[in-house]
Amino acid sequence: MEFDIEYKYVADAKGNLQEFWPYLPEGPDVLTIAELRKDGRSLKYHKLENFHLALSPDRISVLDGRQQVFIERIYPAEKLILARKDAHTSKGRRFIYQYQ
Repeated sequence: MEFDIEYKYVADAKGNLQEFWPYLPEGPDVLTIAELRKDGRSLKYHKLENFHLALSPDRISVLDGRQQVFIERIYPAEKLILARKDAHTSKGRRFIYQYQ
């Protein structure tokens, strides 16, 4: 599987944002939650104010903030979750969640 990354969100075990990595032509810009809170404009611009991730109790979807993203496939060896495409997914883009 090969893909280009636009943004990477690093969450803690409770699903709270710890780091945000916007990928630029020269590489990723790693922003910690402390840096994002210090500059509230970045939080608002990237819509990260209410960021939270959780796996649904039935394990058929990821609760991504207020959005429910249904799981298409889980890759246990790679520890990746591939989300289904839906009306909110831009053309040619997919959500991929990595876990530990």
